[in-house]
Amino acid sequence: MIPTSPHPVIPHRLRRQRGGMTIVMALILLVVLSLAAFSLSRNAIRELTTSGHLIQGDKAAEAADAGLDWYLVWSLPANTTLAYSTTASVGNNTLAKALTDLTALDWHTRLANDGLLLNTSSSMDWDRAALVSSQEGQTASNQMVFDNTSSSAVYQAKNSGGSPVVQRFDLQIRWLGKDDLSLTGTASGSNGSGTNFLWQVISTGYAAVPMGGGNYLRYQQRRELILTAPPSQSAAAGQ
Repeated sequence: MIPTSPHPVIPHRLRRQRGGMTIVMALILLVVLSLAAFSLSRNAIRELTTSGHLIQGDKAAEAADAGLDWYLVWSLPANTTLAYSTTASVGNNTLAKALTDLTALDWHTRLANDGLLLNTSSSMDWDRAALVSSQEGQTASNQMVFDNTSSSAVYQAKNSGGSPVVQRFDLQIRWLGKDDLSLTGTASGSNGSGTNFLWQVISTGYAAVPMGGGNYLRYQQRRELILTAPPSQSAAAGQ
């Protein structure tokens, strides 16, 4: 009678093959887990990047809305007249000059002299438009509004408030004539026969994220209004 062992005897060659398969399976499992972790990290980074773009885009949209708000306030006849004679508040004064220059018969010369002409080419004389730009800097005393306390430049945003993002807006102001919808032609053309002025206002908001070395990653949003407004005293004087 041949004695039997309670455990089967595995040849050395088979034990070595099983050990090799274990190592291979462990390596495959490690690769699969690494790929899964890499995929999850990429998705997380993509979501963070998307969220960052949305946040900065919202900041640019807020700046564009602020530009329209600022225009609506300081284009009121009484405010325009006041700002036209107050040179210390350079932001309001610049807008008042733009509104006054645009409604004058010699508008092209006035806008050029004030540095507000949107289209400087002589072939664009028909386009009665001005550009009011703010400076991209972090030295203003106010956030999300034009800094009217400076007499040398228009700044909008500051870094001391805790946010490194520089927000600003630029305004394109185009006079379309009187509200009888008679469009203006050349500088010597008719201004229409209505009683109110018809305007197109485009506010471009920016959110600039500092990248170091004076470089910025800029986000941009745009808002537009078509509206009528009574002429201010300073604008009426420029006719």
